[in-house]
Amino acid sequence: MGWIWSLHGRPGSADRSKAPGGILSVGRLIEKKGYDDLITACGVLRDRGEPFHCRIVGEGPLEAPLKSQIARLGLEDRVTLTGPLPMPAIIKLLTEETQVFALACKTEHDGGKDNLPTVLMEAMAAQLPCVSTRLAGVPEMVLHGVNGLISEEGQPQAFADHLENLLIDPARCETMGQAGLEHARKHFAKETTSRQLLKAFAEKSGMRFETALAARHGLLWSYSKRLLSALPQLRHHVEKARDKTFDLELFMGSTHRQPQPR
Repeated sequence: MGWIWSLHGRPGSADRSKAPGGILSVGRLIEKKGYDDLITACGVLRDRGEPFHCRIVGEGPLEAPLKSQIARLGLEDRVTLTGPLPMPAIIKLLTEETQVFALACKTEHDGGKDNLPTVLMEAMAAQLPCVSTRLAGVPEMVLHGVNGLISEEGQPQAFADHLENLLIDPARCETMGQAGLEHARKHFAKETTSRQLLKAFAEKSGMRFETALAARHGLLWSYSKRLLSALPQLRHHVEKARDKTFDLELFMGSTHRQPQPR
């Protein structure tokens, strides 16, 4: 998903009458998204008698195993794998039919992680509280107790506790949702992140950086510090090609050459 609206705007006067009990997650159906843990957590909520409906939007290689898990736990009426949805449908779910956004990220068997899930930013832009896990850059986005709640990865019981704590407290959801929007505006709006990146290049990079560019973005002091600093800087070395000619016929002949018998 890309940004669904400007962080300087608001979702507007969306009708959230269908939001109570709504849990939403969006992403590829792959191991690092932790959807098996989310479904297990939904089973815990069901056993506690908590009313909810969880929608998981996306597609991927784990679709069949996740459907089997839902059936095995008897959650067909509580958890829906929607498959991929068009952006307007996702926006409608975010703004009108969701009380809590959930993403139970976890480390894959090969060490892969969901380092900075964009969907969490988008949920915050929709003024939704987020429940996620303490993994990679997630705690920089979801501030525990401020704009959402975080559990350790691979702990569906604790994840269910956090979901329940928010589902039973709509006022807290609203407060956290507003805090999430402000946090996203302050730290993740493209105007903020692009300036931070530009400032880092001005101060630390050994790559070419135009004085006019520094002046235009108010970074002359940062640029001057780089020029005056004796600290190690990032370097960019360009190797010049010694022979710039390219023989297409020779290339094509080599790629189509038949293997010689040995």
